[in-house]
Amino acid sequence: MLEIRYSQEVCTFAGKLKKEPKLLLPLAYTLSEAASITGYSKRTIRRFVKRGLLRPSKASRCYVFSRAELERFLKETTND
Repeated sequence: MLEIRYSQEVCTFAGKLKKEPKLLLPLAYTLSEAASITGYSKRTIRRFVKRGLLRPSKASRCYVFSRAELERFLKETTND
């Protein structure tokens, strides 16, 4: 089926309009995901944790970073 995408709606070939589902953001990110989001390497993220700049929760021996924690870190470290 042919679909033409607009900002909030999808117009299908049949001419029906339907709303696109909202994008759900995860509440927590792994070390690899946090590195990708911030633009730092995993090794650097570990250094930030060791220095106390990032505060992860440790779930099953793995670092898990909340979205709020990453947002806080980025706000504090970016120069605006």
